[in-house]
Amino acid sequence: MASKCAADVGEPSKIMVGFGMFYRLLTAQAQTNAGRSLMNPLPRITAETREDIVSEIDEQGAEAFTLEAVADLEATNPELLQMANNFASRRTNYIGVMQGFALLYRSFIVQSIADRAYLH
Repeated sequence: MASKCAADVGEPSKIMVGFGMFYRLLTAQAQTNAGRSLMNPLPRITAETREDIVSEIDEQGAEAFTLEAVADLEATNPELLQMANNFASRRTNYIGVMQGFALLYRSFIVQSIADRAYLH
């Protein structure tokens, strides 16, 4: 998902660096909040989670999905949103990059919830 998004918005290697920093900061927050993170240190999104995300996007539309994910990110981790915004603002396709961050964020959240449910 991340590599396709990075290729779609251009500058794929630079965009992937940004997505990697975003994921690393998200896992650091998860470790701080829970004492131990349930997020895998290597990003992974199952086929089921991808299908769930596609369904959400189909139901809400891409714009509403992005706005909801960004609002959630703003409420739960404004510093991470600031990092994403600062990174995206240096790219020619700001909207595309922010949509990528929203997609990644929501995917990681949905996957984390699924992983927790599986462990219990």
